[in-house]
Amino acid sequence: MELVVLLIAVPWALAAASIDVRTRRLPNVLTVPACLLATTAACVGAAAGEWEPLVGAAAWCGVYLVGFVCGGIGAGDVKLAVPLGAAVGWVAGPTGVCIAVVLAQVCSLVAAASARSRASPHGAAMLLAAYAVCVATIW
Repeated sequence: MELVVLLIAVPWALAAASIDVRTRRLPNVLTVPACLLATTAACVGAAAGEWEPLVGAAAWCGVYLVGFVCGGIGAGDVKLAVPLGAAVGWVAGPTGVCIAVVLAQVCSLVAAASARSRASPHGAAMLLAAYAVCVATIW
């Protein structure tokens, strides 16, 4: 089941990453529906006793919300953290979410350093980290 969800999400993720890399923005048309769907699915899962997606979404979003309030991250990244946190939480649990958050930061730092810039689009790094953790957990 996880693999099916992963394969369905690929076109959405590629669109979000490519737009973020080109414009340094994650459009609401991509992030808001994914955020709402993930929140709904995570709440339904929690009601059925499967708390990992809700915990993952809340954890990743919470960390990024702090970054947003401090001015270091954009609102699109906060909205993207919800579906990614839910997906990684579902597949890899809370430990996987923590690994994905750290991996996303490392990817962004490497991208900024290779571009010799102080900033880089972070959404693509988040997506890469989430997929890496999910794939590593599945296989």
